[in-house]
Parts: sequence; C-alpha cells; structure tokens
Amino acid sequence: MPRKKVHQDPNDPTIRIKKYGNRRLYSMKESRYITLSEVENLVKDGQPVKVIDASNDRDITSEILTQILLEGGKVKNFPAHILMEMVRMQDDALKTFYDRYLSLGLDYFYQAQKEWGRMVNAFTPFSQFNLADMNPFMKSRTKENSDGDLQAEIAQLKERLAAFESKNSASQPDSQI
Repeated sequence: MPRKKVHQDPNDPTIRIKKYGNRRLYSMKESRYITLSEVENLVKDGQPVKVIDASNDRDITSEILTQILLEGGKVKNFPAHILMEMVRMQDDALKTFYDRYLSLGLDYFYQAQKEWGRMVNAFTPFSQFNLADMNPFMKSRTKENSDGDLQAEIAQLKERLAAFESKNSASQPDSQI
C-alpha cells in the first residue's frame, strides 16, 4: 500500500517533524533537518510540534519530548520514590497517571501561581509582577492565548496609567519653571 505524502499546512500552527531511521529529524515547515535541541527550543517558545515516525506514520511526539527531558537532565531531580513507582506501573496505569494527575497538578500549580501574582500586584501596584518571566512553564501556557489577553492587559494598563496621572496631577500644585 503506497504511503501518502504529508505536507505542512500553512494554516496549521503545529510544526510537523518527521523522524527517520537514522535518528534525523526533518522539519516539514522549514524543509530542512533539525536537531533535538532545536525541537526543544520550539517547544520552549510555545510552538506546538508533532513528530511522526517516517517509517510507519506513527505519532512519536511524546517519545521525543521524553528523550529531550532525559538527555537534558531535566528529570534528574525527580524524587526517586516517584520514579520507582512509575517504573513499577503498567503502561495503562502510567498513562492514566500522566493524563489525570500530573496534568491536573500542573494546571492547579499554574492557577495558584497566577492567583498569587494577582494578590502580589494588588498590594504593589507600581511594580508589576510578571509570573511568566519567572516561570518558563507559565511562558508556554500564556503564549497559547496571549493575543486577546494582551489587548485586555493593554487596556487595563492604560486605565491604570490614566488614573495614576490624574491622581498625581491632583495632588501636586501647579508649578511654573
């Protein structure tokens, strides 16, 4: 059965990457071979990626992302007892753990950080605390729907600036220099 040729859809933001048997990764968007560290940078920049095994068209994105984590040493500080439990789990149980608990835990973590930042900003209105700058996980999360949020944030900042300027000009007497 002939395999269909897959092309990168220009309207789809997902960057499609083919992995060949010789471990080479080919970006269909850029029409060139890329390295594992370039895939890592795409993910860090908030770009959605999908890695396909060229031999059988199987989605191997999670395997490549796991490889990035392992080779980069990013899981070296993971608690040993949790790693041992993960090794003991069957594939289905491990997938359920990832899908339900780890994902849910990260979502709660992001929500808590966002709320904490709001509370800090409420008490320190002159020093805006940007959690996305402090946390690389927040950068990727906030980039997903940043356009609408950015417009709303700009409008809010304009209102705050106008209120600050009117309060400041009302509290200072007019002085001619």
